[in-house]
Amino acid sequence: MRRSGILLASALLAFAAKAATAGSLDFWENSRGAEDVTAHFPTGTAQVAEIYFDADSAETGGLVFGATEMEFRATGSVDFTGFQCGLAGCNAADWAMGPTTKEPFEFVRVNDSDTEEKHGLYHMGTITFDGPQQPGSMFLYGCNYTTLDYVERTCTQFVVVQLPEPARASALLAGAALLVGLCARRRAR
Repeated sequence: MRRSGILLASALLAFAAKAATAGSLDFWENSRGAEDVTAHFPTGTAQVAEIYFDADSAETGGLVFGATEMEFRATGSVDFTGFQCGLAGCNAADWAMGPTTKEPFEFVRVNDSDTEEKHGLYHMGTITFDGPQQPGSMFLYGCNYTTLDYVERTCTQFVVVQLPEPARASALLAGAALLVGLCARRRAR
């Protein structure tokens, strides 16, 4: 390969790698979770997850415009039952919910059609779901966004909601007492 061909291939590879960079845009469930913290829900029906994102958490401290293809998927016993978009100007054309015949899995997909620069916290929307038994989860499958330096990035996958809720302290203490008792019994033999 000639030197000019190598330079061209190197430049194209660098451009392609930059366009596919994984990003740091943070999403979370706000009522039981926090930024970078998975929300734990008890099993049950008619659960409500308030999904937020922080535009300032992007690599350059903001977004050129709204994120696209923000997709959440359900696993295990989690079953999406509804969605209400919380983004300014959002309408039925900006989001989809499934399963569908083409996509036979539970999902909520949202596009933020806002063309203004974004900074701060945004309420993406409310996902209602049933989680009648454990285990189950809702996770950020992906999204695309453009940082202030005009680099396109993709979101890092993150578990936003997890079933079941962690055991209460009393249950943990009871379990610890049981283990201590069993150890003491073994020593006595």
